[in-house]
Amino acid sequence: LILFPFVILFSKPIASVIFNDPGLSMLVIITFIWVFLSGLNAFYDALLQAFKEIKLLSLKLSLFSVLTLATMLPFLYWFRVTGVVIALSVSSFGAIIFSQVLIYKQYKIIPSIKYCLRDYLSKLFRFGLANVFTGLISSYSTLAVGIIIVRSLNSSALGIYQAALIIATIPT
Repeated sequence: LILFPFVILFSKPIASVIFNDPGLSMLVIITFIWVFLSGLNAFYDALLQAFKEIKLLSLKLSLFSVLTLATMLPFLYWFRVTGVVIALSVSSFGAIIFSQVLIYKQYKIIPSIKYCLRDYLSKLFRFGLANVFTGLISSYSTLAVGIIIVRSLNSSALGIYQAALIIATIPT
């Protein structure tokens, strides 16, 4: 949240560096919101894992996937490329609300900074820090590879690469 004013201020230069189009500054801002919501969503995932609620976590992740699919197509149709990031932001927000409800119904607590500082912060920090760094490294490396492919070849090559990557990462 501290970086949000800087992202708004520098969204045009960031868009011109990443997309070669300063007109896509709104996409940069929405992407930042999605990254923030994804981090908050990862916090709730870590909280469910810390409570050893694997069943609830798998239910949440399944519903999160369905919500992402359900929002992706309409937003993609209405807003084109920006719609994908908007759909991811909306589904992340929905997953956060769902996690909050699950944790409250199961444990009658509302996860907050005060609660976590008092009871679980040290445990979650060690566990969550590794998850956050792994997710950040994975996201940034995927983004970097995508940018390199688009700049070196073209966007259709990026689509082929992403399809091959998805097939290659299917668990066997």
